[in-house]
Order: sequence, then structure tokens, then C-alpha cells
Amino acid sequence: MSNMLKTIIVFFTLSFTAKAQKASFQPLYTAINVTNIDSSIRWYTKVLNLTLRNRVDSETRGFKQAVLVDKGIMIELVELKKVVSVDSLLKTHPPGTRTLGFSKFGFIVPQIDALFERFSTMSLAFHGKMVVDPVNNKKTFIVADPDGNLIQFFQD
Repeated sequence: MSNMLKTIIVFFTLSFTAKAQKASFQPLYTAINVTNIDSSIRWYTKVLNLTLRNRVDSETRGFKQAVLVDKGIMIELVELKKVVSVDSLLKTHPPGTRTLGFSKFGFIVPQIDALFERFSTMSLAFHGKMVVDPVNNKKTFIVADPDGNLIQFFQD
């Protein structure tokens, strides 16, 4: 699941870079495997102000799926019957071991201080605190969703 989130983050990051390069493709959606579709829908709609577009529960196929949307963003949440967490796979490896693939996804926001303040009132799991990136001198912070997937916000 963490790898899926990593894919999403890179995907969104590349989409912002692609605008400057006039790429002939644009991101369509990102899919995230989650442990509980209902709590994830509540979290993403409350925190990111996304809207539930559709939901499919298929017991026979072993999954629940929800598509959340807002202004050019589409996130697909998927709850699978059979899934292994990255944390369980890393239990047998030394501390600090990471998996290949994506580690987070990010958004550029126009009013990062206001967003940080709003999130601070929501009992979210922050991954560190707001910092100023020394390369571009812009503010950034990271929160984790209910499954520990990291979402980074960047000052516009």
C-alpha cells in the first residue's frame, strides 16, 4: 500500500513538472490500497475535500472500490480481501530499511499556512512539522492518511 501511495505522489509531482515541459499526456488518477474503505472515504473527503463519485463493493471479486474527485484530481481507493502491508514485510529487515517505489504524493497549495492551521485542528497524523525547503525557500509539510500513506503539501 505504501508503494501505491509512492506511485501517486510521483505521478502528481510529475504532472506539475510536465506542464512546464508541454508533455503530451496528463495524469488521470491515482489508486491507493486501503485497509478500510469507509474510514478512508471519510478521511479523504474531510481532509482533502474530495467528493465521492462512485463506489463498487464486489464480494465475489474480493474488493471494494471508491472513486473520489475534485478539480482535476481523481483518487481511487481500493480495499482488497488479500493484501500484505509493507510494515509486515519489513519486520524481518533491519531498522531503516525501505521498499522500492513510491513513498508519498504531493499537492501545491496557494495558502499553506491556512491549510496547516486547518489540519492542526483535525487531529491528523503529521509526519514532522512545517519546514522551509532550503532549495526553493518554500514551506512544506506532510500528513499521513489512516493507513500511513504520506501526503505532502507545498507552498505555491
